[in-house]
Amino acid sequence: MTNMTIEDIEEYKRNAIEILRKNSQYATAKATEEAFDTFIWFEKTMEKFNSIPCASFEPVPVEDWERLGYTHEEAVEMSKLSSCIT
Repeated sequence: MTNMTIEDIEEYKRNAIEILRKNSQYATAKATEEAFDTFIWFEKTMEKFNSIPCASFEPVPVEDWERLGYTHEEAVEMSKLSSCIT
């Protein structure tokens, strides 16, 4: 799935869940949905993270993280973590 877009992964998820539900595999469908949601969240986070230029060892400002869509609390944590990246 590494060459798939997020939209492709979401479509694959919908198809997989539909097939599982048609076969009365509801618990498996729920677990599959949660796994795909986690994977999609990770991919979106990595896209945001990879869009940040790393020009120095200074932490990325909280405001920059918030502009990327993170909540204030998440932005504070990401700012702290960004100072550790070399």
